[in-house]
Amino acid sequence: DYWREYLGQYYGSSLRDCKRMSVHLPTSYFLFPTSYFLLPFLLASHSSFPMDKKIKSALISVYYKDGLEPVIRSLHGLGVTLYATGGTQDFIEGLGLPVVAVESVTDYPSILGGRVKTLHPKVFGGILRRDHVTTDLEEIDRFQIPSYDLVIVDLYPFHETVASGASDADIIEKIDIGGISLVGAAGKNFPDVLFI
Repeated sequence: DYWREYLGQYYGSSLRDCKRMSVHLPTSYFLFPTSYFLLPFLLASHSSFPMDKKIKSALISVYYKDGLEPVIRSLHGLGVTLYATGGTQDFIEGLGLPVVAVESVTDYPSILGGRVKTLHPKVFGGILRRDHVTTDLEEIDRFQIPSYDLVIVDLYPFHETVASGASDADIIEKIDIGGISLVGAAGKNFPDVLFI
């Protein structure tokens, strides 16, 4: 409620409108002042996505899998092509559902101990392409980049790792790079991409 009140005041939306947001904003987004750049993206991606647009593909990369199964099953039931990374891919395959490995799209495995998984033009090009810009669509086609209509992502548990008394090395590995980048890309292209 505090963050909905804050968002309502800061961005000129009423508290009532903020409460109507279908996705709850986790407090992990608000740990540091530098995280505030996410707020307009979070709001914009929920308020301006065209409701008549059909979601054909979803890129999913999450640390926490709680509550993910019904979402995955619903998307599959609607004929949405699912793309996923590492542990999320394993989770979806464990449900017996088809999923496209991001590694098969990028032609690169997860490298540097998992530090680099999604940072690739074939991921970010598919998120940042503008559906109303002809040259964007021509380049997507030329470079065989899939388009992503929906991006589902969360961030590594940095706060929890710090609070647990973990070593500096473990804490550093929970600084999210790919997740933050996916959030920023989806937020920037909110007219064409829904972000959760």
